Amino acid sequence: MTSLRAVVEYNTFTSFGSGFDLAIGAMAALYDRENETAETIARKAIEVAAEFDDGTALPLQCISIKLK
Repeated sequence: MTSLRAVVEYNTFTSFGSGFDLAIGAMAALYDRENETAETIARKAIEVAAEFDDGTALPLQCISIKLK
C-alpha cells in the first residue's frame, strides 16, 4: 500500500519505502538470472534505490534466514 492508498500485489517479491518502485524494477530485471541468490538480488535492488532516490541511503545490512 502506497502513501496515495494504492494497493499493489506482487507474487514473487515486494519492496517498501521511498525507493520501492526503483527497487522493484531492479528486482524484476534480475529475478530470472539463475546465478543470483535472493540476497544478491535484494542487495542490488537497494543499491539501485539508493543511487536514484534521495530518501534511500547506504550502508545496508542484510540478514538471511535459512528456511526449513
